[in-house]
Amino acid sequence: MTTTPRAADEARELEPIEPTAVRGQEIPALTGLRGIAIALVLVYHTNFDRLPGGFLGVDLFFVLSGFLITTLLIEERNAKGRLGLRDFWLRRAKRLLPALIALLIALTIFIDIHAWISGASSNPTWNPFYFRPSALSTLFFSANWHAIWTTDHSEVFSLHQPLAHTWSLAIEEQFYLVWPFIVVAIFTLGRRFWRRTGLAITLLLAACSAGAMTWAAVSYRSLTYDYNSTVTRAFVIMVGALLAFAVANRPQPTARMRPLLLVVGIIGVIGIIPFAHSAGNVGDLAFPSKWMFLWGFVVFSLLAVAIIADVRQVNPSPLGRMMSIAPLVFLGEISYALYLIHVPILFMVEGYFHLLGWKLFVSVATLSIGLAWLSQIFLERPARRSRFVFRHPWYVVGGMLMTAGIILLGTSTLIVSPSGLPGPPTSKPTPELSGALPGQGGMVGSLAPFFATHSPRSITMRLVGATMTQQIAAPMVAGLKTLPFGYQVRTAMDSAVPTLPARLDRQRAGAEDARIVISSCEKSDLEALAARGADAERWFEQSLASAVGALERRDPSSAVAILSCPLPAPSHRSLTAAQQAFNAAAAAVAGQTGQTGQTGRTIYLPVGDAVLLVGNYSATLPPPSTPQASLASGSWVLSRMSDGIHLCQPGALRIAAATLADLDSESHVGAPRGHWWTGSWRSDQSFTAPGSCPARSSY
Repeated sequence: MTTTPRAADEARELEPIEPTAVRGQEIPALTGLRGIAIALVLVYHTNFDRLPGGFLGVDLFFVLSGFLITTLLIEERNAKGRLGLRDFWLRRAKRLLPALIALLIALTIFIDIHAWISGASSNPTWNPFYFRPSALSTLFFSANWHAIWTTDHSEVFSLHQPLAHTWSLAIEEQFYLVWPFIVVAIFTLGRRFWRRTGLAITLLLAACSAGAMTWAAVSYRSLTYDYNSTVTRAFVIMVGALLAFAVANRPQPTARMRPLLLVVGIIGVIGIIPFAHSAGNVGDLAFPSKWMFLWGFVVFSLLAVAIIADVRQVNPSPLGRMMSIAPLVFLGEISYALYLIHVPILFMVEGYFHLLGWKLFVSVATLSIGLAWLSQIFLERPARRSRFVFRHPWYVVGGMLMTAGIILLGTSTLIVSPSGLPGPPTSKPTPELSGALPGQGGMVGSLAPFFATHSPRSITMRLVGATMTQQIAAPMVAGLKTLPFGYQVRTAMDSAVPTLPARLDRQRAGAEDARIVISSCEKSDLEALAARGADAERWFEQSLASAVGALERRDPSSAVAILSCPLPAPSHRSLTAAQQAFNAAAAAVAGQTGQTGQTGRTIYLPVGDAVLLVGNYSATLPPPSTPQASLASGSWVLSRMSDGIHLCQPGALRIAAATLADLDSESHVGAPRGHWWTGSWRSDQSFTAPGSCPARSSY
């Protein structure tokens, strides 16, 4: 029988050539590269100040997955003439589900025990009503979309949730579900030109996805969408798939090509080092810098694929041998279970043992690696070797549904208290904002003598500071303007003045008959305190006492009200200590004024507690109008910005209302009138940075 040239060409494309790109064999260097990826993520989550770009380990996983899965699909198709999609998905299920199901069941049991011992509301990290939707979305491969639909900023970083990291697993699992269909379509349409067709289609998809990320970065309000969406992240996986289409079913590199690939790989390694060091903003919980969304993720993906192009070789290059060392290969082999388990372990260690720095890293790494190794030996390897699911594929669906039932039962009111999470502690909860929200109490110092010697009409409220104070001032001014006697209100915002003592030093005697200078902490205060180390509190107290004393000497008709600093997000470990030093120093200065003849001129208001949830940081809170609303009501609103420091409108309103209530307890002039909490203040420019706060119509 005569064979046509076209048929001969097609046969050559289908004929497997040994050795090819992967051929299903284990390449230690690629496993070692997975080890590097999980090490980056582990260091980032436990001590990200040391490696603010460590989150890019996830992107390294994405590129690797795109290359490996696409290569295996192509070579199976060319070796067998078809793709066994059923077997492919069952292999993925055997690889992914055993450890995931074990983790979800274990966390459900832990959360129930925690609720029985400590109460369902004692710690938002382990609250069952938060855990339920997160666990179900993780189980059904949609955790990234759950994050997008339920938050308006990157709570991957600011919410202390044990499954917050599973958004990346959801993207990979969605890729496993959809990509095989696209590969089949490529072979069907491309026929003997499948390689060119695959390169063209994959490049087009990657370009569209990268374009979507760039567009979202410059025009879309939600950074969660840009960072977590499958649409905007698919290009990272597609870059790996491009390499697969370029090399799959082709011979390994020749002796002439190997030095060139080594140079390319070394360039990739050198190139990713500055990304790991500077891709995240430490001040913003290491959330990616904006340039990462504009071009950084694309460049990093290309550098990662350059490394893979070299270390994929069966006969390893020098770079491949470096990545094949035993510790990296070991980490790579347990990387999946290690990724799953390290975040819950991190929050347990942080929450119960309060470790920081290297002690936190060593503890979390040791426990997580040990448990991941046990999972590998006793759970994952036996599951992968078993042929059971190939004979009974519906057991996969049955196991997932059974796990969902356990989660629903374990987080139901049959097991845990139905009360949900209450709002932050208040002295007397009010169901509406028709009056002032109660203050926080615990004031240090007093302004009562000041108010007693000055007519309210003669007093000017002067709010000085930068972004944080401006956010609090926006609703506070709206409330002050409704008082019948009409305080004069002025604001002086200057981000160039770094600390509270310096801001007070800039206040000079003015034309006002009397004034109260009101200020909160700013991010720059915390950074300055963090830089001082162990001496921070003493230094700040001395500086603040000097500035307050100088202001009162310059302007005998002035008083000072210092608002406490809200607790930063848990990832801001160094700034948390600085926040405590700020509050302690401010309270000490307010207490000292009574001992130096300045009674009634300085007060410290711990109103920052108004945005805490049972003493803990939480990015979302019950709306100020219904502070006792449970999480299950679905009415909670975003109160903190994605940087874990600044405020969104509901958070600013909480602090402003508490401040007004505390000032009323000193002056007895009454509460703001009408619906003062509504209005144009909610559009203040301090809330409108892209990706910061949603535009809420009611709270």
